[in-house]
Amino acid sequence: MVQYTTAFQIGDPFPEFNDTKGWFGSELGLGQTQNKTFALPSIYNNSSNVSIQTAVISYNDASALGANHHLQITLPNAAVFDTIFYGKTAIKKSFSINTSNLNETNTFSFSSVDDLGTTVDKMAVSYIYAEYPASFNVAPNEFRTYKIEKRTENQIITIEGLSESTPPVIFDTANNLNPAPFFNGSDWQFSLPPSDKDHFIIIQNGIINANYIRAANTTLPSNLNADFIIITHPSLLTGANNYANYRNASVVNINSLYNHFAYGIKKHPLAIRNFFKYLFAENGELPQYVLLIGKSIQISSSRNNTTYFSRNLVPTIGYPPSDNLLASKITSNNHNPELTISRLSVETNNQINQYLSKVQELENQPVAEWMKQFIHFGGGNNESEQNLFKAYIEYYRSIIEDTLMGAKVSTFLKNSSDPIQITSSDSIKTLINNGTSMITLFGHGYPGGFDQDIDDPESFNNQGKYPLMLANSCYTGNIHTTLTNSASEKWVLIPDKGAIAFLASVSEGYPSLLNKFSQEVYKGLAYKQYGESIGEIVKQSAITHLSVASSNLDSATALDFTLHGDPAIVLNQFDQPDVLLKNELVSVAPREVTTAIDSFAIKFVARNMGKSITSNISYQIERTFPNGDDTAYYITRNHLNYQDSITFWVQINRQIAAGLNTFSITADYLNEYNELNELNNRVTFPVNIKSSSVIPVFPYPYGINNNDTIILRASSGDPFIEEIYTKFEIDTSSTFNSPFKKEIEQAYPGGVLEWNTNIIGAEDQTYYWRVGTKNENDEWEYYTRSFSQKSSGKG
Repeated sequence: MVQYTTAFQIGDPFPEFNDTKGWFGSELGLGQTQNKTFALPSIYNNSSNVSIQTAVISYNDASALGANHHLQITLPNAAVFDTIFYGKTAIKKSFSINTSNLNETNTFSFSSVDDLGTTVDKMAVSYIYAEYPASFNVAPNEFRTYKIEKRTENQIITIEGLSESTPPVIFDTANNLNPAPFFNGSDWQFSLPPSDKDHFIIIQNGIINANYIRAANTTLPSNLNADFIIITHPSLLTGANNYANYRNASVVNINSLYNHFAYGIKKHPLAIRNFFKYLFAENGELPQYVLLIGKSIQISSSRNNTTYFSRNLVPTIGYPPSDNLLASKITSNNHNPELTISRLSVETNNQINQYLSKVQELENQPVAEWMKQFIHFGGGNNESEQNLFKAYIEYYRSIIEDTLMGAKVSTFLKNSSDPIQITSSDSIKTLINNGTSMITLFGHGYPGGFDQDIDDPESFNNQGKYPLMLANSCYTGNIHTTLTNSASEKWVLIPDKGAIAFLASVSEGYPSLLNKFSQEVYKGLAYKQYGESIGEIVKQSAITHLSVASSNLDSATALDFTLHGDPAIVLNQFDQPDVLLKNELVSVAPREVTTAIDSFAIKFVARNMGKSITSNISYQIERTFPNGDDTAYYITRNHLNYQDSITFWVQINRQIAAGLNTFSITADYLNEYNELNELNNRVTFPVNIKSSSVIPVFPYPYGINNNDTIILRASSGDPFIEEIYTKFEIDTSSTFNSPFKKEIEQAYPGGVLEWNTNIIGAEDQTYYWRVGTKNENDEWEYYTRSFSQKSSGKG
C-alpha cells in the first residue's frame, strides 16, 4: 500500500474527520495529470486477477454549477476509469487486473479533465492498495509482509534470496507465532502449523535493535471520581497541581492516557475521549468539569513538524480543531458535548500560576456595581453589515438587561468602511478599567483581533475585574495555531489584567450562525442557567444549537466555539438581590425648594447589584418636619433589574414646612426579600425648604399705631432671598373692598419690607392690612393683620 501525505486538506467545515479531510497527495489541478509509481515486489504471474484499490478526493465545491470534477484513471493495463461528479467527496474504486499486465513497477495516471466549463478543480490522490500473489524472494535488508491461507496441515515455506549468513526473522501476527527458520543448503525455510485462521507473516532480515526501552507511564490518579478533572502535560504538573489544590480537582498526566487509551500513540486525541469513556464505565457518571491545561497545535501543523509536534502539549481533535468534539460521543453517538470542557493554552508553569491568581482575585471580589456592566461592540465592513450586527447586539442587550442578570449595557458601533476602525476612546478605557462582567464583539476578525481595534489588553488597568469576552467573528478563538498571540490568548494569559475567559470560534464564522449560538449564550446567562458556570452555559448552548442545526455548517458553528479559561467560573451572578441606595443618587427638583410651590419632586435611583427582582418591590419615604412632626409615603414598583429611576412628588405643607426637613428612603422596607447586604438599602438626606412668604410684623396684630403716618412693615420668610415680589393692601374694611382701600405691588429685596402709605391715621379708626406673594398658580396668598389708630396709645 502506498499512502500519499504531502498536503493537508481541510475538507468540509465540520470538525470531525471524514474521507475528504486529512493528509493526501499534492493538488491535482484542472487539466493536470499525475503519474504514480506503484511497486509490487516479487509479483508472481499466475494469470490470476489482482484487486487494486485507490482513492481520490476532491476538496473544492461548485455544486451550483453542476458537476465540477472530471476524473480519469489510466491503469497499467491501459484501461481507463472515467467519472464525473461534484462537491467535496471521495472516489474509492477497486480494479481487477490480471497479473500478466502487472510488473514489479507499475504506473497509474490520474487526470483532471478540463471539459466541464469550470475554472478550478482541486483533487488529490489518497492511496493505492493491492493484495497480490508474490514469491518468497526476499533481498537482504528488505521488510516484507505476506498473507498465507490457513490449512489443516503443516506448511513448509521456502524463502529465496538470502544467504546462510543472513537468517530471516519471522513473525506470524495472526497466530502469535515466531517460527524458527532453518537453512536447507540453498534457501531458508520455516514451518507453519495447522491453523483455523489465515497467517499474516512478517519477514525481515535480522532484528532491529531498539535504541532504548523504558517503562510506559500508565499511572492514573486514585481520585478519578472528582467533579473537576485537569488533564495536562508532564512539564506543567507543578502549576496544574497548584490549580488543582484551589479547585479540589484531580490531575491526570496526558502521557499516561496515551499508554492507557491510545495504544501508546503520542498526541492521539482519542486518548482523551477514551479516558472519558473509562470514567463513565468506572463511576457511572462523568465529571462536571474538564480543564485541559496545555497548548495544543492543530494536526495540520503538528503532524509533520517535529518542533510543533513537541509543542503540542495536550492535543485537540478534528479540523477545524474542536475541544468540544473531545467531549462528545462518550455515552451516545451524537455530537452533543456530554461534559463541560475548556482549555488553558499555556506552555509554562508560570502562566498557570498567573492565571490562577486572576481567578482567585475575581472570585474574591465583593459585590459591586461594576459587576452589572456589559460592553457591546458592533463592527462590519459596510452599512448593511453594520446595521445587521447592531441589530444582533441590540437583541443581546434586551435579553441581558431585562432578565435575572439585570445588566447595564454600553454599546459602541463601527461607523467606517475601513477594514479596522480604531476605537480607543477614554470612555471605553474607563469602562474596562472600572470593571465589566462581559465584553461582546460582533464583526469581522482574524486570529489576532477584530475589525474594531479596542486596544490590546496591555492598555487597560482592570486588575481583579476580569470580564468574559464573547467574540462573534472569524478565527479569533483559534488557540490551536503555532502562534501564541491569538486574541484569545492575549486577553486571557496576560497577568493582572485582560479577561478571565474568552469564547469564540476557531474557524470561519457566518453571521447568522454566530448570532444563533450567541443568543443561546445570552439566554443562558440571563435566565435559563442564571447562576451556573460559564462552562455549563456554553455546553448547554452548544446542545441547544445542535438540536436545531439544519446543516453540517450549522452544527460546526456550535462545535467551533472554544472556551479558553476555567469552565467553573460563575459570571458575577448571585442567588439573592442586593438593593443599593446612595446619597449621590438622590436629588430634589427644583433644586431650591420654597413654600411658594405646593410640591416638589424627590428623585432617586435604586440599583440592584444582585439577582433581579422580577415582582413588586416597595419603598418607604419618611419625612420629619422642622417642628418634629413626621409622616411617611409609600411607593410600589413592579421590578428592579439593574436600576430604577424613581420620582415621587411631595406636598410642601406650608404651615410647618419652612426650615430643615429630614427625609429617609428605605428600599424593601417590608423585608420581603433576603438580600446579599441588608445595610445598604436606606439613605437619609436633608431638604432645606425656604419660606417664600412675607409675614406682617408691624404694626403688631391688634396693636395700636400712635404715629401720625401709617407705615407698614413685613419680613420675608427667607431673609437672604435676593428679591421677592410683594403686594401690600390697607383698608378700613376687613373684606378689602371699600373705597378707602389702597395698595402697592412691587419687588422688594429680602429682609424687612416697608411701605410708607402716606396715610394720616384717623383717631380710633381700626385698619385692616395684609401682605401677600403669588403662588405657583399666579394667585396672591396673603397674611392679614389689623390695628387701631390712637395718638396717645401704645401696643
